Amino acid sequence: MRLMTPLVLAGCLALSACGSKRMITGMVTDAAGQPLDNAIVSLEPGNVELVTDRQGQFTIDYLRTDDASRTGIGKRQTYLLDVFKPGFSIEQLEFYYKSGEHSVGPIELTEEVLRVQDDGENLVPSMQAEPTLTGGAAYEGQ
Repeated sequence: MRLMTPLVLAGCLALSACGSKRMITGMVTDAAGQPLDNAIVSLEPGNVELVTDRQGQFTIDYLRTDDASRTGIGKRQTYLLDVFKPGFSIEQLEFYYKSGEHSVGPIELTEEVLRVQDDGENLVPSMQAEPTLTGGAAYEGQ
């Protein structure tokens, strides 16, 4: 019985340590539901910025203080998550974190589309600025 007590106590401590791991996880996708790798994810307050992996997933398990040292994620707090990838819109998500593992998402980014429209006018070369006659570099002594 004496041998069992330390083992049971060690098992309880190990389980409580695993259950108390504070982290924020999520996934970033495009409009078709495909994972987006290398999307930039930032968390405020917390000064944390990271990129998603090849499966579009991210895990935040620490915050940064003003002097850039690591600290734990605060319990019972509201956070703002910004997600960005070049060519896609910026998404913001505000959420309330209580404790343990908090999963957000999937966070869907919409691809930005640029449209170029022809105005129908022809460009008249005589109305344009005079072209320059320099076609190369000038070298010393020439």
